[in-house]
Amino acid sequence: MVVSSRDEALDLAAALIKLARHFPCQAVPDLATGLMSAVGFVTSRVKRLMAWKEAPVANPHLWRYLIVVAFIGFVGLAAKLGPALVLVHSLTERLVP
Repeated sequence: MVVSSRDEALDLAAALIKLARHFPCQAVPDLATGLMSAVGFVTSRVKRLMAWKEAPVANPHLWRYLIVVAFIGFVGLAAKLGPALVLVHSLTERLVP
């Protein structure tokens, strides 16, 4: 991400406009592989910068919920692991003479 606020987006758009005026576009060769001319690129980029909006902030409490869920899962796994190990141990003793 190049900009992080609306002010930065407007500053970048102004800088692009100044650069476009300072360096006039040259004719695009017939065999050019570009999909659009420099004028179209600058225009579309400036329009996107002018329409820039703040990204929604992620829920700051999401990490707390994830940690709680992970902890509960770990405790549940640890509670089930003991009986499972006892079962495997008793099966192993019966199978191995």
